[in-house]
Amino acid sequence: MRKRTVLLALLTLLSACATPAGQLTETDFTWEQTTVAATPAQVFRGVMERVRRCGSFDTLVPDGQYYPDITEQTIDLYGGGWSQTRNDHVFGRLIITAAGDGTTLVRAGVQPFYTRGLKPPVLAHIAADPTSPCS
Repeated sequence: MRKRTVLLALLTLLSACATPAGQLTETDFTWEQTTVAATPAQVFRGVMERVRRCGSFDTLVPDGQYYPDITEQTIDLYGGGWSQTRNDHVFGRLIITAAGDGTTLVRAGVQPFYTRGLKPPVLAHIAADPTSPCS
């Protein structure tokens, strides 16, 4: 019980210090990119389907809305993990862009403080293949 209280206090403290998603810039993340043989809509849907199937996106809670008239789709990845409840701290971001010929460029970014435990290539791989096993 004591460990849980300390963990919740730590998460609350981290959330209080968080930069709001709308104020984060490209330089706030460490990036990795991959090209996927699918349309942006299929990649976006695949990420969200993985959340439905696995309960989270590699212990993160995604927040994004697909807009067919916008060429660059963004999914913010918030902390959540085992609680499945989104906090206000953005750990990472997926940017999904049409690359042409039916392919899609997926850029996965993680805030540098978290790259020890959460690697941008892992996020890019999961976004590229949402059918991979749940972690």
